[in-house]
Amino acid sequence: MKRIQYARCRFCAIVLFIVLLVVTFDVSWSGRKPSIGTPDTSVNLTALRNLIVVPCHATLRMDVFGMDTAEEVSWMLESHLRGKGIISMVTKHIRTALELASKDPQSLVLFSGGVTKKGSNWSEGASYMQHAIRSQWWEYSGTTVLDRVFPEEDARDSFENILFSLCRFHALTANYPSHITIVGMDYKMKRFIGLHRVALRIPLSYLTYVGLPDGSHGLDDSRSLRVFEKDPFGCEGNAELRALRNPTHRGVPYYDPGMCPALRPLLSYCMERYPRPLVILQRLPWE
Repeated sequence: MKRIQYARCRFCAIVLFIVLLVVTFDVSWSGRKPSIGTPDTSVNLTALRNLIVVPCHATLRMDVFGMDTAEEVSWMLESHLRGKGIISMVTKHIRTALELASKDPQSLVLFSGGVTKKGSNWSEGASYMQHAIRSQWWEYSGTTVLDRVFPEEDARDSFENILFSLCRFHALTANYPSHITIVGMDYKMKRFIGLHRVALRIPLSYLTYVGLPDGSHGLDDSRSLRVFEKDPFGCEGNAELRALRNPTHRGVPYYDPGMCPALRPLLSYCMERYPRPLVILQRLPWE
């Protein structure tokens, strides 16, 4: 009898230890935002006016829990990108965006990038979010910014990084931003400022591009420039790439007519019958 009672007590102790271990790990992982993308009631999101967008370029591995996200091995990267400092670049982009947000209490940060890698359910946006949380970078000069940081988890290219982030901002704040700041690679500035901004009819004074000197990492932007010069919305020119970067066949929620009605002309443009209109006549929120 005593042996049975001892065995039961030992079993209960083991179960209790496992439960405490799981709870402790969960708290340490989640930090101050246990539910990614869920607004914190301590922040009045409708009061936020400015958007800071970080176009994402990397995805965490599916089994990343317990790993150091500052190490390259924690990320899913193409073989030709390994060993080229990509995660250092990711870190620099995240920290720059958070520093900008700490200086502007009316700003909201979006890490923009969809589920682009087969074999991982992490979106690029959520991957950046987790890297920031695990690294505890949200405290700057006594100002907490994490409650104003969210992922945008559907963009598949740079054009959608801007357009979908505008919709995500509206979904969170019920407003459209008064100003947009993009934190990205310096060599992509021409694409964002000279092509995407023009296609979306965003005034030059309305958008700031913070280009960081990360180097090209062996990448060439000439293909993307040619594609968007010929096809500003990427309807045909980037259709194959967008399909490739959506291996789980996720639906895009922003296409729902009720999501951001003022941007319907932009969102539905690629769905128009060919030939598409040369000019979008509807007035946009920033015009």
